[in-house]
Amino acid sequence: MTNVYQAPAAELLGEHTERPKKRWKCFFWLMLTLEALSLLGMLAGEEVQYGDLALESVIYGIVLSGLYGFAYQKRLLVPVVWKLALPMVMGYDAYSIATTDTLQPDQAASLVMVVVLLLVVLLPLLLFQYYALFRYGFKCNFIWGSQ
Repeated sequence: MTNVYQAPAAELLGEHTERPKKRWKCFFWLMLTLEALSLLGMLAGEEVQYGDLALESVIYGIVLSGLYGFAYQKRLLVPVVWKLALPMVMGYDAYSIATTDTLQPDQAASLVMVVVLLLVVLLPLLLFQYYALFRYGFKCNFIWGSQ
């Protein structure tokens, strides 16, 4: 005799989807706003370095595209692009932090403020950004399917 109140057992068919990524969507919009402010700050500076501005625009255009694809679960380009973009972005961020003009060792208070700002604000944002790009390129099989 079968139990009529028991739900039937069935395998899941179709694509596996994760739950909506509300926090990642907020993070994407935060990063988009911060990048827009950064580019405006570079344009408003005393000496506009157009090479740095162009490089920043390209690199963070790629980053923001990856964050958008991850947060909104969209296929953008192919996974290989995002696997290659991650070390490129990490290298660019290391380069840009190392060549920052605000690091002046003769002003101890200024140096302490810059280090605290980097560790408290910038480092967590960068780590979340790298994590999202890593997940998007390497772990989102439900987005990429068989690619």
